[in-house]
Amino acid sequence: MPRTKISPLQFLEFSQKTDLFVSSGALKPINLNLTGREQALRLQVMEATAGLFPTLGIGPILGRAFTINDEARGSAHVAL
Repeated sequence: MPRTKISPLQFLEFSQKTDLFVSSGALKPINLNLTGREQALRLQVMEATAGLFPTLGIGPILGRAFTINDEARGSAHVAL
């Protein structure tokens, strides 16, 4: 599947300022360090927008999906 890279600002423009799409979502690969009881682990994870799962027509089996409030600056981090 081809990948198209766009900036966060471009994504906002596509998703909020057009009526071409019913919904939209985005992914961004990032690397994180998982620390805790033992040696830290380097993880490759994906950040996702709240619209990703509804756009794909899927949801979590347990818990909840991301919400638009999870995207707000300063909000608590959420993992799925």
